[in-house]
Amino acid sequence: MNDGFNNSGLRLNRHIATFEKWTEDELKARNGKLSEMALKIWPYPATSFVPPVNEGDTSSLADDTNAQTGRQIQYYELFGDRQTVQSWADLIWKVVNTLFEREPKILYDVAKSDNVWFMTETDDPDFHKIADGLYFCNSRSNTYNKIAILKNLFRPYGLDEDELTFGLKPIDDTDDGSAAS
Repeated sequence: MNDGFNNSGLRLNRHIATFEKWTEDELKARNGKLSEMALKIWPYPATSFVPPVNEGDTSSLADDTNAQTGRQIQYYELFGDRQTVQSWADLIWKVVNTLFEREPKILYDVAKSDNVWFMTETDDPDFHKIADGLYFCNSRSNTYNKIAILKNLFRPYGLDEDELTFGLKPIDDTDDGSAAS
């Protein structure tokens, strides 16, 4: 339409007619002005609301293993101590080391048995040294197996499975699943 911005039915557009050129710079300036005007008309509400932090669900080692699989672990509690962890592999490594510190002989005895996750000697790079003559492999197992390993470790230590609890959350859709390992 001839003289479009000058004759526009929208008063906001009449301002555009005052410009000699219309480039990205003028567009950004207009956008800033419109934002200021909108915030004067519709200001953000003031609130003291703080959304609750979702720590997810909790589960214990005594629970059905399906309660933990397919979930991301955030933390665990054992012997009244809460520890943040990055993965199930991180959890099992920390728990195994905690049990070793508590009573090393029991873990050495487990390694001398037919347990495939613990060894007294190995050159296998998947096994990590806990102490001299004691190695543990946690990289070859899924979450289900990691839970089973922990349950089997609690027996010789005489520990109740309810003593180990997990803070869990569902694995995000954007997660590649590695956090579940």
